[in-house]
Amino acid sequence: MSGSPVGWPLNWRNDLLDEDRINTSVKLIPKKVAACNSAWKVYTDVMLQLVYPDQQNIRNIFEESCAYILYNWEASNNHMRLGLILALSALYNPAFSLLRNSLELFVKGSFYECLAHEPLRNKISDENFTGILKEIQNFLKSRPSEHEEVEKHSAHIFDIIGQTMEEWRIPFRAFATQVSKLGLLTPPLDVREATDRLKNLYGSLSLNVHVHLDKTDVGRVVGEGGELFEMRPLVNSLQSFLDTWLEVLDVGTVISVNILKGRRNPEETKILLKSVQSSREFAGSIRHLPLTDKLLGKIIH
Repeated sequence: MSGSPVGWPLNWRNDLLDEDRINTSVKLIPKKVAACNSAWKVYTDVMLQLVYPDQQNIRNIFEESCAYILYNWEASNNHMRLGLILALSALYNPAFSLLRNSLELFVKGSFYECLAHEPLRNKISDENFTGILKEIQNFLKSRPSEHEEVEKHSAHIFDIIGQTMEEWRIPFRAFATQVSKLGLLTPPLDVREATDRLKNLYGSLSLNVHVHLDKTDVGRVVGEGGELFEMRPLVNSLQSFLDTWLEVLDVGTVISVNILKGRRNPEETKILLKSVQSSREFAGSIRHLPLTDKLLGKIIH
């Protein structure tokens, strides 16, 4: 294997994603790790039911919601899952960094989805987005036929704004404020609570991205009584990560429900989410997803 062109990458992988460390981490707080698995199943069930329902005569809404789904997939399937594996491998700093990416993807994806639909786009008022709105307005004014296209296939919004997206320097707090004002965390939170929740969570996760010493993996080991440069599972760091992972997933699930239910009538949404609420995974994890629990309860009852 040493002579193979993939030999050294596999050695690095095995060194970093060590099975023994993962097993040790799971045994440290098995109930919380199991709760993450159940919560993940609730989240994926919500997405599948709202996008590709298994109920007869209820259409799928993938195309008209695909701008959000693209970002949602990146957040959940890639960043959330990899972050959890890294944390179980005692790589806490990169794991927390991926959680910040996940939160940003959920929020920005929902904002771009709103840009694609005129009723929501017309509610965007933050001056940070004046340039974006003007660009969309000018494009649609010169190509009236594109109005219907972007409504039916929301990812088409990236064809309109994609050339200039990298030029924008809009802070996360502006996205957080606008998404909150658009009601994507309401219910269960009011606008002020939603804005504060997003900003505080993002700010906390940013401490890891900006590598404060106690947020580095070396700093964590020393802080929890280990040896310098030792890589081993740490119960406090793991507990903190799993709690935060569940909080990000909870926020992401609420955003997903609120953005996707806008493409359905209330009765459809109620039927689809009722099947989620009645699942065994929902019962086993819902105390770890308090915002999701409140939202589904309000929709269904």
